[in-house]
Amino acid sequence: MKKLHKRLLQLGAQEFYPRGEGDERHDEGTDGTLIPWTTDLCKTLCEKHPLSPDVLPIAPYELLPPKYIIESDSPSVVNGMKTEIPRGPSAFTAVLKKNERLTPQSHFQDVRLLELSMSRPTDHAPGDAASILPQNPPDVVEEFLSIASIDIDPDQPLIIKTNSQATNTSSVITFDNPITLRSILTHYLDITAIPRRSFFSFISAFTSDITHRDRLLEFTDPQYLDELYDYTTRPRRSIIEVLQEFSSVKIPIPYLLEAIPRIRPRLFSIASSSLQYSADKPQIDLLVAIVKYRTVIKKIRQGLCTRYIASLPVGTELSITISKGGLSPKTGEQQTPVLMIGPGTGVAPMRALTWDRVLGHGERKGENLLCFGCRGKDVDYFFRKEWEKLKEDEMARFDVVPAFSRDQVFLVWFFNDYTVEANGLLENEGICSAYYQEECKEGLRITA
Repeated sequence: MKKLHKRLLQLGAQEFYPRGEGDERHDEGTDGTLIPWTTDLCKTLCEKHPLSPDVLPIAPYELLPPKYIIESDSPSVVNGMKTEIPRGPSAFTAVLKKNERLTPQSHFQDVRLLELSMSRPTDHAPGDAASILPQNPPDVVEEFLSIASIDIDPDQPLIIKTNSQATNTSSVITFDNPITLRSILTHYLDITAIPRRSFFSFISAFTSDITHRDRLLEFTDPQYLDELYDYTTRPRRSIIEVLQEFSSVKIPIPYLLEAIPRIRPRLFSIASSSLQYSADKPQIDLLVAIVKYRTVIKKIRQGLCTRYIASLPVGTELSITISKGGLSPKTGEQQTPVLMIGPGTGVAPMRALTWDRVLGHGERKGENLLCFGCRGKDVDYFFRKEWEKLKEDEMARFDVVPAFSRDQVFLVWFFNDYTVEANGLLENEGICSAYYQEECKEGLRITA
């Protein structure tokens, strides 16, 4: 874009407004710089090329024709309907063989090892990732239906078509007809997502409450950027919770499909090598940390996909897509020594690379050194027995250097207004003794 801008100036073009540049590192993503730029651009255009007196600008809350047309199908169809999981063109079926928690129940973080039996062999390489398309839990769907106050039966079969009269039919979703509203909310719409600025502008058209409309439009104003961040991103407030607070908003189903973003697949690094399992029984392993935390909102926040994964029983069928990564060794690199650093669940692709090198072809293999960091040896030292067994195998040429951040014992002193920590005993005399000063000169950590 910069080159195009420079070339246009060279050819004699005149800039009537400064070039806009996005910033993905902004707290609001690209919207943080895009929205103020487009707002001022529209203002400049209206000043330079004002509308005719008989033409009024479109209000922010004025509705355009919906992208979808929805028709009711015969109720008799519902008993014979089969709910299809949305699949991409390169997706294939995997069956869950194991869903095992690796961390103890007393540990705050739930980390799972998933073993997936594939419907066909895969040629995945170290660094590749598997994408899983999650679903909304039934209780979340029910909560949304009660909040949205939709006036049709959620199990009524529907036919959904693209509206040819719509001004913008980009990013439309292709649905498997017939389909029910419950199935749409379960498989297609991310109703627990954090709403973006455009969501507030869109739903402001569906309320008759002036106070609610003004408040929703305030969130779209660039000067209230910090307020929008504090309301949505910081507490991780979901679309459901926004609609619950702005209860006067009633979105018709055709517009509901536009207002709520689509559920996107989540990527997880594959934690196994294709050489570990036989071609007639292909399998991939995933190491997944279940996302669960608290914010200022009372209700516990949970990741959509990891919550879905945590609830899956053995035997569940999943739709999987493999995405290529960048760790695959090139031809002739098997003899090159490798240093791998993978703390926590980041060890997943390192495990795939390790087994790929250990089981790979070639008479002489390069050395493999893994630096692995975690909280505790007995808490989250993932694949510990596996690493120890590989260390004993001279042919593997493997070694691991673990680092445990919470297994260190330290001494706590009260030194005037400070706390001094090191090595494991307690001294509470208000001043550090000469003995401890000599014995513990290094490695002290002081916090006010």
